[in-house]
Amino acid sequence: MSTTNFETIEQLILGATESTKITINYKDNDYDFNLRPLTDGELTKIRKIEYDSLNFKVKIDEDGNAGSSEQTQEADVNTGEFTEKQTIAKYTAIAWSLSNDEITFTTEDIERLPKGIPNLLFEKVIEVSGLRSGDLTTVKNFLNNE
Repeated sequence: MSTTNFETIEQLILGATESTKITINYKDNDYDFNLRPLTDGELTKIRKIEYDSLNFKVKIDEDGNAGSSEQTQEADVNTGEFTEKQTIAKYTAIAWSLSNDEITFTTEDIERLPKGIPNLLFEKVIEVSGLRSGDLTTVKNFLNNE
């Protein structure tokens, strides 16, 4: 018997909410957490957080075409604000991965963790979610800094 599209979608959604038990070691103590993979929609929202501080200017001609490659494209980047947005994106990813139907964590909860724990958790969120450096700038920068 074949399944309907609805049944297939429901099965995939249920699979996306299954959590994985992970352990991090911090100051010679092991701490257990349950993380679930981030969804595609969550990744889209996290990308928006990351790029919210960037402004790109592209010259458009009267026909609606972007300028040629010889023309200069302008980017306005406030590096301090961009760095802050990447940190918020990381905290958001951790909070959403820790959250489930019973409890919701916020970025503020993650901000209050001792220094070093968010990075340990984010490393596991990357693993559990199967993220690659092309998925989020935050992931790319995190992996390059290890």
